[in-house]
This record gives sequence, structure tokens and C-alpha cells, in this order.
Amino acid sequence: MLQIFSLDIDGKLKRSEDARDMEGLLKESKNIFWVDIEDLTQREIDVLTNVFQFHPLAVEDCVKSNSYPKIDDFEKYLFLIFHAVNFSAPTQEFTSIEVNIFLGPNFLVTIHQGPVRSVDLQREKCERNPAQFLGKNPDFLLYSILSKLADHYIPILADIDDTMEELEDLILLEPSKEVMHQIFKMRKVVLQIRRVLGPQRDTIYHLSRGAYPEIAKKNLIYYRDIYDHMFRVYEMAEMYRDLVAGILDLYVSVITHQQSEQTHQTNRVMKTLTLMATIFLPLTVITGIYGMNFQHMPELAWKFGYAWVLGLMLAVAMFLVGLFKFKLWI
Repeated sequence: MLQIFSLDIDGKLKRSEDARDMEGLLKESKNIFWVDIEDLTQREIDVLTNVFQFHPLAVEDCVKSNSYPKIDDFEKYLFLIFHAVNFSAPTQEFTSIEVNIFLGPNFLVTIHQGPVRSVDLQREKCERNPAQFLGKNPDFLLYSILSKLADHYIPILADIDDTMEELEDLILLEPSKEVMHQIFKMRKVVLQIRRVLGPQRDTIYHLSRGAYPEIAKKNLIYYRDIYDHMFRVYEMAEMYRDLVAGILDLYVSVITHQQSEQTHQTNRVMKTLTLMATIFLPLTVITGIYGMNFQHMPELAWKFGYAWVLGLMLAVAMFLVGLFKFKLWI
């Protein structure tokens, strides 16, 4: 779907979906207009190729939609790639939508598959106050979109921070394989954010240095503000990467401690059973001997033979317990 936003003679917002309207807008350099293309089709590809006459490599990047953030200078216009991000805290799913942008002397073209919040918000702003954005250079319109795109990283990082706190509590309360899987999912999310943020931050940096005539000098301060924002967000992502590593170490430490406790408890049980078996072993020998019932065994006819055997077993048991304590085995 293609939408064209421009100002009419009276300074009011004019919206159109007819690609032929762009031909007249392109001829007059004073006409500032914005073309937003959602869900690129062959019709829109033909507009990019034939009406705007964009470079085939840039159009190919728009079609493939799998590139990292970057900036290409084609002399008459700039081609930029940015990524809008989304994060679902309940499912811990991170997604990014590529936003392809062409910035020319009097036009801005944004291309994306599916809705993008920063673009939708900018569309609403243009409807409320079209002169503020379409009455200036298109680089100011681009700044407004990129600013909102950068702002959306903050709530995502806040959700990640809350999720990590919950994981820490779960590790201390009840570490499990499910918790471990969640930790690895968060690690993957943080790495994905860093992978997008790094090139995106660098792209903003180049735009803010005044190297491109498409960016007016008076608007460079706005792009520097976005760069500062992106730099802080990237530093936060770096911090969360270290935090995820710390949480993983905590999980391993807790699991190792639990296994050590279980091993120690098992050793105590085995030690107790071994001592009991050692104590009862000689008693079993004694009862075995006096259970042979030989006819000429002297103690068989002895009046105190039974008491003697019991006393002997008690004495042997006490001797062994005393020996174990002396050896510090118990």
C-alpha cells in the first residue's frame, strides 16, 4: 500500500494513493512530500524503479529485507536501513522490522513490511500539524521518525530488566530446566538487540557529522541528540549482556550447591549405614558362633551363658563406637 503526504496550495495536508501524483511533486523542488509504502508489491517496486529511478541495488535491498542498518550515498539521494524493534515480555520473543528509507532533496520514502509504530505515530503528527513536518526539509521529517524509533528501545529494555529480576528470584526459589531455558532466551534477545543497535548507532553517528548535504546543518543538532540517545541505549544493552551472564553464573552456582548438598547428604547416609553395618558385623559373628549348638560347647549348659553372650555383644559394640569416636569417624 502506497500513501503520499504533501501540502496543497492552502498549506493543508493532502493525501493520495495515486503514484502519478509524485511525478509533479518531483519536478518542483519546493514541494516537500513523504511517501510511505507498507507491504511492498510489484506495483510499488515499479514506482521506485521507474518514477524515482532509484538504484537497482537499493531497490533489491528493499525487496530482500534482510540487511543490517547502513547508509549508502547515491549522490542525489541517501539510502538508509534501520530496524524497528518489538519485544513481548510474557513470551520473551524479540522481533525487528526493517525500515528502508530514501532521503532526497524534497522527498522522503519509507518502506516496511507490516506496520511500524514510529511511522504510524509520524503519520498522526502530520495529520495534526502538516506544516511542521512537510513545510521544512525532509530531513526533519526523517529525524522525527528516527527519534521515535530510538525511543521505543527504552520500554523494551525496561521489560528485559523486569524479566531478569524475575529470573533471579526464580533461581533462588526454585531453579529448574525451564528457568535455564528462559535465561538462554533472554541471552538471545540481548544479543539480537546489540546486533541491531551497533550498526544503527553508527549510522546515526554518520548522519550527525554533516557529511551529507541532504541533512541541513541547522538540523544536525537533532541527529546528534538521537545519537546520544542510541549510545546510551547501546550501553544499557551491553550492561544487560553482562547481567545475563551473571544470572547464568548464579544459576550454575545454585545448581552446583544443590548437587553438593545432595552429595553431602548421601555421603552422611552412607557413612551412617556403614558404621551400623560395621558395628553389627562382629555381633553377627558372635550370634553365629553360639548358634552352632555343638553338644560339647561349654556355654550351652552354663546358667549365665545367654547373659554372657548379650554382655559380650554390648561390650564389642561399645568398644567399636568408642574406637570410631577416637578416630573422629563419627
